[in-house]
Amino acid sequence: QNPCTPENIINNHMFFPYPGNNQAYIECYNLPYVASVKLCPEHHYWSQKYLTCLYSDVVILNPTPTTESYHTNAANPCNSLPNVYFYAIPNEPTKYIHCDDFGDAFEKTCPDNKVWNEDVLQCVPRGLVIYDTAKPPVVG
Repeated sequence: QNPCTPENIINNHMFFPYPGNNQAYIECYNLPYVASVKLCPEHHYWSQKYLTCLYSDVVILNPTPTTESYHTNAANPCNSLPNVYFYAIPNEPTKYIHCDDFGDAFEKTCPDNKVWNEDVLQCVPRGLVIYDTAKPPVVG
């Protein structure tokens, strides 16, 4: 069924998910109410909430910004906790996940052989000990 009805177009509803394929979506054109099926790129899915294609896999950021690779079997932790944008990667002390506002997950590597510290949410020198000075130790 064509969702590109005059009512939808008048209300500026121009994009729709394609039934049965989360990588596809329908784009409407004004006249004569034509529907065009389009595909998101590989490793992406259609987000009706944001009306765009988003990453379906964790993106591994490479030193060369023009290349991308993906963890196709890694769970995306983004949006699992509200307002949390950084996650440690188990058994990978020099790497972490950075989430964007859309829930896309990007694997990043700490520079200069630093390690990810979940307490301060940043890369720190190896062996650095961080104390919470706001909570003095309890003396019994």
